[in-house]
This record gives sequence, C-alpha cells and structure tokens, in this order.
Amino acid sequence: MQIDHSRTKSVFQKLERVVSKLTSDANAKGVHDFRTTSRRVETLISELLPKPSRSARKLRKQLAKLRKRAGQVRDLDVQAAALESLKGRDVAQKRLLQEALLSERRRLGKKLVAGLEDDELKSLRKRLRRSAKEVLATRVEFDPVARALRDFADLAHREGEVSETKLHPYRLCCKHIRYVAEMAGNQSAARAVVEELKKIQDAVGEWHDWHILTARAEKVRCDFTNPTIVHTLGSATHAKLRDALRITKEAKERLLEMRAPRSLKPAK
Repeated sequence: MQIDHSRTKSVFQKLERVVSKLTSDANAKGVHDFRTTSRRVETLISELLPKPSRSARKLRKQLAKLRKRAGQVRDLDVQAAALESLKGRDVAQKRLLQEALLSERRRLGKKLVAGLEDDELKSLRKRLRRSAKEVLATRVEFDPVARALRDFADLAHREGEVSETKLHPYRLCCKHIRYVAEMAGNQSAARAVVEELKKIQDAVGEWHDWHILTARAEKVRCDFTNPTIVHTLGSATHAKLRDALRITKEAKERLLEMRAPRSLKPAK
C-alpha cells in the first residue's frame, strides 16, 4: 500500500487555512483543527524527510510552541463541556468552577492569538509552503498501514499491560501511529487501523479530560463550603478510567490481530 501524496498536499493546505482563521477567532473548532492538523504535518515531515531542512526544523519548532498553547485552550474547552454535562445538585459549585474555566480560557485564548501576529504568521506560511514542496518531492516510500501496525506492536511489546499511569503517554504514541496510517489515504485497511487507534484516543482522552477537571476542582475547593462536586467529579473520572482501560485493551488485541499473519485453514 502506497502513500497518498494528494492527501499529503491537502494536509499542508488545510493547516495554512486553519492558521489564517485562528488569527481572528480562537474558537473551539479552530483550536482543535489546528492541533490535529499541525500534528499531521509534523508526522509527514518526520516520516518523509529523514534529513529535514533548516526551514522544516524551524517549522516543527514553531508548530510545537503554538500547539502547546492551543492544547491549553482546547483542554479548557473540553473540560467546560464535560462540566456542563455533569448532572447533580452542586449548582453553585458548578457555576464557580465554570467561571474559573471561562476566565482562564479567555486569558489563554488571547495568548494563542498573540503568537500568530503578522511576522509570525508570515514566517509560518512561508515555512509551510517550503516544507510541503520538500515532502512532496521526497522519494521516501513505504507502506503506511504496515508501518503503523509494526509501530503499534512495538509499543504494545514495550509497554506491556496498560495501566492508569501509562494511559496518557500511550495515547500520545497512538496519535502518531494513527497519523502514519492515515498517510495511506482512504484505503479500507488504513480506515480499519485508524478506527481502532481512534477508539483508544477518544476513550483515554475523555478520561484524561475528566481527570484534569477533577484536579482543577481540587485546587479551588477552598472556595466551596462543602466540596461535594469534587466527589461527583471523582466518581465520574473513575468510571471513565474503567472504560478507557477496557476499550484500550480490546482495541490493542484487534490491532495486534491485524498484524499477525492469518493461519491457513486445512484443506477439506
């Protein structure tokens, strides 16, 4: 299975569009799109440019800095949505925590946009176009699906049984592996691998968001006369953890089966 170079080109083009929109409005969708698309671009550079140019190296550094800021904003958006979905009697405590999230979101949103001022935006666009040309001109070829399955098997062997302490870094590794598989484009084998990796990402990501939200509530609990919301969030987080561990284990088994050679059925 070959690399879909038309998709590669579209990923660079999408990131340029997303960045342009982000300069005027750091809304939740724009921030999310920037994070995911920038990671895809970084994966393309790392996989297809064994010796990246100075411009490509600077692009990766610039994207990493911006993505870190975007990640802080995105975390707050997701935590706010999780808090909004929480049912219970802790209305006053919930409102106080929502206000804290909103205040921090405004501050970090402004910081993100400030990192995309005219000079920064101009240099980012220039480096994106240069790196796109480098990547599209590369002669590096491999099977993205086979590479992704091999990388996941290495991850599974290295980490062994997944535990709570390993979940978040495990998810980060799965992100990169997923983006490698996506390099094959809209192929059925690629879609199957991406689907399983996405299950891990979504389940672990949801648990991690609730975990961080609970920790944030712990920090402001001194403002609560009776911090029942902390216990409510803790219970929800434990439930998300159980789901994440189960889903990760099941997806891991299916991904390893995809790589294992199919045994031949004996002739009748």
